[in-house]
Amino acid sequence: MNNKEKKVKEVLNTRYKNSKNCKLNSDTQKLLDQAVDTLKLSNRGYIRIIKLARTIADMEGYPQIKEHHVMEALQYKKLS
Repeated sequence: MNNKEKKVKEVLNTRYKNSKNCKLNSDTQKLLDQAVDTLKLSNRGYIRIIKLARTIADMEGYPQIKEHHVMEALQYKKLS
């Protein structure tokens, strides 16, 4: 990941971390960061994973995105 991509990712992280509906704990953030590096996700892909994880968390009645929500969202990403 080059410096420009890292800066964009930091900005996106800040926006989503500050969003009431998309807060990620440190373990969940680490998992998501590893997935971004391993799967070579674009910034758009990164946002889509967070949005899908938020939807999954909502459906299960969780106020915060948990690791298993991100893992499920990543499984759906692999299918597409």
